[in-house]
Amino acid sequence: MDHRRFARTALTALLWTSIAYSAVASEAYRPITATTTNRTITLTGHDLTIDQVVDIARHGAKVAVSGEAMQRAADSFGAWPAGAAKLQR
Repeated sequence: MDHRRFARTALTALLWTSIAYSAVASEAYRPITATTTNRTITLTGHDLTIDQVVDIARHGAKVAVSGEAMQRAADSFGAWPAGAAKLQR
């Protein structure tokens, strides 16, 4: 009897999950509205805001990476093989 109750509860939960997912999945697709294509957001690694992420993702703002951020990335990439070599010794 406990197995039947468990099975019924599991099936009920699965049914409600399916219904909830269907409701969420049926939301209409909204394509990007390119309203900020004339704006360029410079990534520095220090000061990216949520509004800037939204402007990039939803409104088509362009992205640039600062020279300092590129240098930090290059430095950290160059440090990786040296650190790996030390670990192998």
